[in-house]
Amino acid sequence: MCTACLENAAADGDNRVATQRYVHYDSLALVFAVAGILVIPFSFITACISFYFIVRYWKKPLSILPRKRWRYVVAGIISLVTLGFWAVGFTSVVGGFLV
Repeated sequence: MCTACLENAAADGDNRVATQRYVHYDSLALVFAVAGILVIPFSFITACISFYFIVRYWKKPLSILPRKRWRYVVAGIISLVTLGFWAVGFTSVVGGFLV
């Protein structure tokens, strides 16, 4: 919002505009994707959580300030690679039992 809009909202007694908080779901998605790399046993769960944030909050406004969606893209790539490793590992284990 511009300064004039904030001043008008404050003059009208509307504090909702000035006190509205934004959760940076793009940053949360990236944190969960990277956390999966750091803590391998939980990487499947953290990759799924990261994908949830990406899909659920992609169109939500990121912030009152300009912000790009590159964090969502990087988190998605990391999560896809993580889930790919899990898929390869799972199929090799299951394939070993079936032979």
